[in-house]
Amino acid sequence: MKTRATILYMKTILEILIRLQNWRDCCRRAIFNPQLTGGEKAAPYFFKSLVRGCLPAEILFHYDRMKDTEPELLKCPEVFAMAVLVSTYRNLSPRKRQKLVNHFATPPRGAYGGNGHIATPSTRTGGRRLSTTRRHLMERN
Repeated sequence: MKTRATILYMKTILEILIRLQNWRDCCRRAIFNPQLTGGEKAAPYFFKSLVRGCLPAEILFHYDRMKDTEPELLKCPEVFAMAVLVSTYRNLSPRKRQKLVNHFATPPRGAYGGNGHIATPSTRTGGRRLSTTRRHLMERN
């Protein structure tokens, strides 16, 4: 089970790194496109920053470093993403590796209610879960 979680984690990180590389290329193209307005040129940078915000700092450090040191890998986003991930893992201690794997860990199953929503104190009344259905809402109208 732990191995499966690690594999899913790696796939997630690889996909995010590939998307980050795609947004980087999009930003470079947008800058040189004279037909785009300032707002249209700023949009790719916004989405690129959102994708960067999903990645842990250790991976971003290696990503930014490898953009400068390994420019030949930038031709293929998949290869570059794998190189960044391998470089990051090689340079982390076992404790930091585990912390990195837990970065995308899902909450335990007990945190979800029967309907798939996260059970929080605001969804409970006096220790009893609120059960408002579509039928109840229609009767009120």
